[in-house]
Amino acid sequence: MNDKYLLSVITVTKNSDKHIEECIKSVIAQKFQKLEYIIIDGNSTDKTLEIVKKYRRFINVVISEQDKGIYDAMNKGLNLAKGKFIHFLNSDDKYNNSNVLKTIFKNIKHNEIYYGKIIYLENGKKKVLGSKFELKKELISSNVPQPSLFVPLSFYKKVGNFNDKFRIAADYDMLLRLARYYKINYLPISVTVMNSGGLSYKKPFLTFFEAMKVSISNGVSIYLSLLYFILKCVNWIIKKTLFKKI
Repeated sequence: MNDKYLLSVITVTKNSDKHIEECIKSVIAQKFQKLEYIIIDGNSTDKTLEIVKKYRRFINVVISEQDKGIYDAMNKGLNLAKGKFIHFLNSDDKYNNSNVLKTIFKNIKHNEIYYGKIIYLENGKKKVLGSKFELKKELISSNVPQPSLFVPLSFYKKVGNFNDKFRIAADYDMLLRLARYYKINYLPISVTVMNSGGLSYKKPFLTFFEAMKVSISNGVSIYLSLLYFILKCVNWIIKKTLFKKI
Protein backbone atom coordinates (compact mmCIF):
# COMPACT_ATOMS: atom_id res chain seq x y z
CA MET A 1 0.00 0.00 0.00
CA ASN A 2 1.16 3.54 -0.80
CA ASP A 3 0.02 6.76 0.91
CA LYS A 4 0.06 8.35 -2.54
CA TYR A 5 -3.17 6.54 -3.46
CA LEU A 6 -6.36 6.50 -1.41
CA LEU A 7 -8.14 4.35 -4.00
CA SER A 8 -7.17 1.83 -6.66
CA VAL A 9 -9.80 1.40 -9.36
CA ILE A 10 -9.37 -1.93 -11.16
CA THR A 11 -11.02 -2.70 -14.48
CA VAL A 12 -10.87 -6.28 -15.76
CA THR A 13 -11.62 -6.63 -19.44
CA LYS A 14 -11.57 -8.90 -22.46
CA ASN A 15 -13.01 -8.00 -25.87
CA SER A 16 -15.01 -5.08 -24.47
CA ASP A 17 -14.55 -2.55 -27.28
CA LYS A 18 -18.26 -1.64 -27.21
CA HIS A 19 -18.13 -0.28 -23.65
CA ILE A 20 -14.52 0.12 -22.45
CA GLU A 21 -14.15 3.72 -23.69
CA GLU A 22 -17.14 4.93 -21.68
CA CYS A 23 -15.78 3.08 -18.66
CA ILE A 24 -12.33 4.67 -18.93
CA LYS A 25 -13.72 8.15 -19.57
CA SER A 26 -15.89 7.90 -16.46
CA VAL A 27 -12.77 7.20 -14.39
CA ILE A 28 -10.75 10.02 -15.95
CA ALA A 29 -13.63 12.45 -15.33
CA GLN A 30 -13.63 11.85 -11.55
CA LYS A 31 -13.02 14.94 -9.43
CA PHE A 32 -10.98 12.94 -6.97
CA GLN A 33 -7.34 13.01 -5.96
CA LYS A 34 -5.10 10.08 -4.97
CA LEU A 35 -6.59 7.76 -7.58
CA GLU A 36 -4.72 4.84 -9.13
CA TYR A 37 -6.21 3.21 -12.22
CA ILE A 38 -5.34 -0.36 -13.24
CA ILE A 39 -6.58 -2.25 -16.31
CA ILE A 40 -6.13 -6.01 -16.54
CA ASP A 41 -6.87 -7.31 -20.04
CA GLY A 42 -7.22 -10.98 -20.93
CA ASN A 43 -5.51 -10.80 -24.35
CA SER A 44 -8.31 -9.05 -26.21
CA THR A 45 -8.59 -9.72 -29.94
CA ASP A 46 -10.97 -6.87 -30.77
CA LYS A 47 -10.25 -3.11 -30.54
CA THR A 48 -10.16 -2.99 -26.73
CA LEU A 49 -6.40 -2.48 -26.51
CA GLU A 50 -6.47 0.22 -29.20
CA ILE A 51 -8.97 2.15 -27.12
CA VAL A 52 -6.95 1.62 -23.92
CA LYS A 53 -3.86 2.93 -25.71
CA LYS A 54 -5.68 6.21 -26.50
CA TYR A 55 -5.97 6.88 -22.76
CA ARG A 56 -2.73 5.25 -21.63
CA ARG A 57 -1.36 8.43 -20.04
CA PHE A 58 -4.27 8.43 -17.58
CA ILE A 59 -3.83 4.78 -16.59
CA ASN A 60 -1.21 3.75 -14.05
CA VAL A 61 -0.93 0.08 -14.97
CA VAL A 62 -2.01 -1.89 -18.04
CA ILE A 63 -1.47 -5.63 -18.37
CA SER A 64 -2.66 -7.74 -21.30
CA GLU A 65 -2.06 -11.48 -21.09
CA GLN A 66 -3.93 -14.76 -21.06
CA ASP A 67 -5.65 -15.54 -17.78
CA LYS A 68 -7.87 -18.22 -16.27
CA GLY A 69 -10.95 -16.05 -16.20
CA ILE A 70 -12.34 -12.90 -14.60
CA TYR A 71 -11.43 -13.79 -11.01
CA ASP A 72 -7.87 -14.71 -11.91
CA ALA A 73 -7.62 -11.28 -13.54
CA MET A 74 -9.13 -9.60 -10.47
CA ASN A 75 -6.55 -11.33 -8.28
CA LYS A 76 -3.80 -9.95 -10.53
CA GLY A 77 -5.24 -6.48 -10.03
CA LEU A 78 -5.25 -6.90 -6.26
CA ASN A 79 -1.61 -8.01 -6.29
CA LEU A 80 -0.63 -4.87 -8.21
CA ALA A 81 -2.79 -2.33 -6.35
CA LYS A 82 -1.23 0.26 -4.05
CA GLY A 83 -4.32 2.13 -2.86
CA LYS A 84 -5.80 2.01 0.63
CA PHE A 85 -9.20 1.06 -0.82
CA ILE A 86 -10.12 -1.06 -3.84
CA HIS A 87 -13.00 -0.60 -6.25
CA PHE A 88 -13.60 -2.99 -9.16
CA LEU A 89 -15.23 -1.12 -12.07
CA ASN A 90 -16.40 -3.58 -14.73
CA SER A 91 -15.40 -2.79 -18.31
CA ASP A 92 -19.03 -2.54 -19.44
CA ASP A 93 -19.99 -0.29 -16.51
CA LYS A 94 -19.27 3.35 -15.73
CA TYR A 95 -19.43 5.76 -12.80
CA ASN A 96 -22.79 7.47 -12.42
CA ASN A 97 -21.26 10.95 -12.53
CA SER A 98 -17.94 12.77 -12.13
CA ASN A 99 -18.47 13.41 -8.39
CA VAL A 100 -19.16 9.82 -7.32
CA LEU A 101 -15.76 9.01 -5.81
CA LYS A 102 -15.44 12.40 -4.17
CA THR A 103 -18.88 11.92 -2.57
CA ILE A 104 -18.13 8.36 -1.46
CA PHE A 105 -14.92 9.31 0.27
CA LYS A 106 -16.53 12.25 2.03
CA ASN A 107 -18.75 9.66 3.70
CA ILE A 108 -16.09 7.05 4.45
CA LYS A 109 -15.17 7.65 8.08
CA HIS A 110 -13.51 4.40 9.09
CA ASN A 111 -11.27 1.69 7.74
CA GLU A 112 -14.31 -0.45 6.95
CA ILE A 113 -16.20 -1.84 3.96
CA TYR A 114 -18.65 0.44 2.17
CA TYR A 115 -21.05 -0.03 -0.69
CA GLY A 116 -23.72 2.03 -2.42
CA LYS A 117 -26.35 1.59 -5.12
CA ILE A 118 -26.09 0.74 -8.79
CA ILE A 119 -28.28 1.79 -11.68
CA TYR A 120 -29.03 -1.37 -13.65
CA LEU A 121 -30.04 -1.02 -17.30
CA GLU A 122 -31.95 -3.84 -18.98
CA ASN A 123 -33.95 -3.68 -22.20
CA GLY A 124 -34.19 0.09 -22.00
CA LYS A 125 -35.49 0.02 -18.44
CA LYS A 126 -33.66 1.41 -15.42
CA LYS A 127 -33.66 -0.21 -11.99
CA VAL A 128 -31.84 1.04 -8.87
CA LEU A 129 -30.38 -1.76 -6.74
CA GLY A 130 -28.95 -1.53 -3.23
CA SER A 131 -30.24 -1.52 0.34
CA LYS A 132 -28.99 -1.78 3.91
CA PHE A 133 -26.80 -4.81 4.63
CA GLU A 134 -28.41 -7.73 6.46
CA LEU A 135 -26.19 -10.78 6.88
CA LYS A 136 -29.11 -13.22 7.26
CA LYS A 137 -30.51 -12.14 3.90
CA GLU A 138 -27.09 -12.05 2.27
CA LEU A 139 -26.37 -15.64 3.29
CA ILE A 140 -29.28 -16.98 1.24
CA SER A 141 -29.19 -14.54 -1.67
CA SER A 142 -26.70 -11.98 -2.98
CA ASN A 143 -28.20 -8.53 -2.42
CA VAL A 144 -25.13 -6.30 -2.19
CA PRO A 145 -24.43 -4.85 -5.65
CA GLN A 146 -20.77 -5.83 -6.11
CA PRO A 147 -19.96 -3.00 -8.58
CA SER A 148 -20.57 -0.49 -5.78
CA LEU A 149 -18.25 -2.10 -3.22
CA PHE A 150 -15.25 -0.31 -1.67
CA VAL A 151 -12.97 -2.55 0.39
CA PRO A 152 -9.65 -1.76 2.12
CA LEU A 153 -6.81 -3.59 0.37
CA SER A 154 -5.61 -4.90 3.73
CA PHE A 155 -8.95 -6.72 4.15
CA TYR A 156 -8.46 -8.58 0.88
CA LYS A 157 -4.95 -9.48 2.04
CA LYS A 158 -6.48 -10.86 5.25
CA VAL A 159 -9.10 -13.13 3.66
CA GLY A 160 -7.13 -14.16 0.56
CA ASN A 161 -7.76 -14.10 -3.18
CA PHE A 162 -11.00 -14.56 -5.08
CA ASN A 163 -11.74 -18.25 -5.55
CA ASP A 164 -11.22 -18.70 -9.30
CA LYS A 165 -12.85 -22.14 -9.21
CA PHE A 166 -16.11 -20.19 -9.46
CA ARG A 167 -17.01 -18.77 -12.87
CA ILE A 168 -19.60 -16.26 -11.65
CA ALA A 169 -20.11 -16.29 -7.87
CA ALA A 170 -16.59 -15.67 -6.52
CA ASP A 171 -17.46 -12.05 -5.70
CA TYR A 172 -20.46 -13.24 -3.66
CA ASP A 173 -18.20 -15.77 -1.94
CA MET A 174 -15.65 -13.03 -1.26
CA LEU A 175 -18.26 -10.72 0.30
CA LEU A 176 -19.37 -13.39 2.75
CA ARG A 177 -15.75 -14.17 3.63
CA LEU A 178 -15.17 -10.48 4.32
CA ALA A 179 -18.38 -10.28 6.37
CA ARG A 180 -16.99 -12.82 8.83
CA TYR A 181 -14.37 -10.33 9.98
CA TYR A 182 -15.44 -6.81 9.05
CA LYS A 183 -18.33 -4.39 9.30
CA ILE A 184 -20.13 -3.63 6.04
CA ASN A 185 -21.69 -0.19 5.67
CA TYR A 186 -24.36 0.96 3.23
CA LEU A 187 -24.26 4.42 1.66
CA PRO A 188 -27.40 5.54 -0.24
CA ILE A 189 -25.33 6.83 -3.17
CA SER A 190 -25.65 5.64 -6.78
CA VAL A 191 -22.12 4.59 -7.66
CA THR A 192 -22.16 2.87 -11.04
CA VAL A 193 -24.33 2.41 -14.09
CA MET A 194 -24.37 -1.28 -15.02
CA ASN A 195 -25.48 -2.76 -18.33
CA SER A 196 -27.19 -6.14 -18.51
CA GLY A 197 -25.58 -8.75 -20.71
CA GLY A 198 -22.71 -9.92 -18.50
CA LEU A 199 -21.93 -13.56 -17.79
CA SER A 200 -24.37 -13.76 -14.88
CA TYR A 201 -27.12 -12.46 -17.20
CA LYS A 202 -26.19 -14.90 -19.99
CA LYS A 203 -25.90 -17.90 -17.67
CA PRO A 204 -28.52 -17.32 -14.94
CA PHE A 205 -28.88 -20.94 -13.86
CA LEU A 206 -25.12 -21.33 -13.40
CA THR A 207 -25.21 -18.09 -11.38
CA PHE A 208 -27.99 -19.44 -9.14
CA PHE A 209 -26.25 -22.81 -8.78
CA GLU A 210 -22.90 -21.28 -7.78
CA ALA A 211 -24.66 -18.93 -5.35
CA MET A 212 -26.31 -21.97 -3.77
CA LYS A 213 -22.89 -23.58 -3.30
CA VAL A 214 -21.58 -20.39 -1.68
CA SER A 215 -24.55 -20.29 0.72
CA ILE A 216 -24.03 -23.92 1.74
CA SER A 217 -20.29 -23.33 2.29
CA ASN A 218 -21.22 -20.49 4.65
CA GLY A 219 -23.45 -22.61 6.86
CA VAL A 220 -26.88 -22.29 5.25
CA SER A 221 -28.73 -25.63 5.19
CA ILE A 222 -28.70 -27.59 1.95
CA TYR A 223 -32.52 -27.71 1.91
CA LEU A 224 -32.98 -23.96 2.33
CA SER A 225 -30.26 -23.22 -0.23
CA LEU A 226 -31.84 -25.64 -2.69
CA LEU A 227 -35.27 -24.06 -2.15
CA TYR A 228 -33.90 -20.61 -2.99
CA PHE A 229 -32.12 -22.04 -6.03
CA ILE A 230 -35.40 -23.48 -7.34
CA LEU A 231 -37.31 -20.27 -6.61
CA LYS A 232 -34.73 -18.16 -8.47
CA CYS A 233 -34.87 -20.47 -11.48
CA VAL A 234 -38.68 -20.39 -11.56
CA ASN A 235 -38.76 -16.58 -11.19
CA TRP A 236 -36.27 -16.18 -14.03
CA ILE A 237 -38.31 -18.45 -16.33
CA ILE A 238 -41.54 -16.59 -15.51
CA LYS A 239 -39.87 -13.21 -16.02
CA LYS A 240 -38.46 -14.15 -19.42
CA THR A 241 -41.70 -15.81 -20.55
CA LEU A 242 -43.74 -12.73 -19.65
CA PHE A 243 -41.24 -10.41 -21.32
CA LYS A 244 -41.43 -12.39 -24.58
CA LYS A 245 -45.23 -12.17 -24.54
CA ILE A 246 -45.12 -8.43 -23.97
